[in-house]
Amino acid sequence: MATQTAVSTALIEVEHLSFWYRRTPVAALQDISLAIYPGEVLLIAGPSGCGKSTLLRCLNGLIPHTYRGEQQGVVRIAGRDTRELTLAGIAETVGTVLQDPERQIVAANVLEEVAFGLENQGLPVAEVLERSYATLEELSLAAFAEREMFTLSGGEKQKLALAGVLALKPQVIILDEPLANLDPQSAAESMALCAVSPIAAALW
Repeated sequence: MATQTAVSTALIEVEHLSFWYRRTPVAALQDISLAIYPGEVLLIAGPSGCGKSTLLRCLNGLIPHTYRGEQQGVVRIAGRDTRELTLAGIAETVGTVLQDPERQIVAANVLEEVAFGLENQGLPVAEVLERSYATLEELSLAAFAEREMFTLSGGEKQKLALAGVLALKPQVIILDEPLANLDPQSAAESMALCAVSPIAAALW
């Protein structure tokens, strides 16, 4: 379900997208078209194997840059074809939170994890710390800043993975079943933060 806004320029445009993985005769996606505008929240739902993960990979650039196959149609991020962009360039606009935080978290403790992406952008240390602590505060994780990763629960790691993406301030955030490991209160907090953040669109 999507809520249309008055903004006319789409952040993501998908036109007649079809995709076949290598050595697979059946299309994982077939003739998909959609547009995502600032302020929208788009829900993509369906049974296992229907193509949700493939579509998300097309939107965050993993297809065609990591997963190889045959693509027909076009995916545009902020008006540019994903085939003409680098993964790093796409990540400046599109942030992704994976369902399994263990596949996303790379640092040894909480603060280092949130700061990781900001440091890779070459931001000044003061700004990295300010944005990291502010994001942790918004997700009620500030008290965990010095905690080691192995001490966190699955739900806490899920919130941390979200914090790492939100700190980068992407225009679009893709959330792959992000509430699966959260208790009801944490899920409500995460959804509320996404709703009021400057993120332009979210895919759940």
